[in-house]
Amino acid sequence: MTTATTPPAPRSTASATRQPQLNPNEEVTPMMKKLYKALFLTRKPARSEAPRFNGQLLDQKRDDVFLALYQAGLSR
Repeated sequence: MTTATTPPAPRSTASATRQPQLNPNEEVTPMMKKLYKALFLTRKPARSEAPRFNGQLLDQKRDDVFLALYQAGLSR
C-alpha cells in the first residue's frame, strides 16, 4: 500500500493576510463599554419612597405554603 504525498503549499507573506494587531487597550475598551451599559445603564431608577409592608400578602403566602406542605404530607 502506497500513499501519495504532496509537497506543502508555498506560504504567502504573513503581513498580507494578517489583520493589523490592535493595542490591548483598543480591544478591551469596546467590551468594557458594553459591560458598563449592561450592568449600570439598564437598571431601574430608585424608588422615591420605600416599599410598604404588606401584611395581607404575607398571610396569603403563609397560607399557600402551609397548604402545599399539608398536601405533600409534610405537615399535620
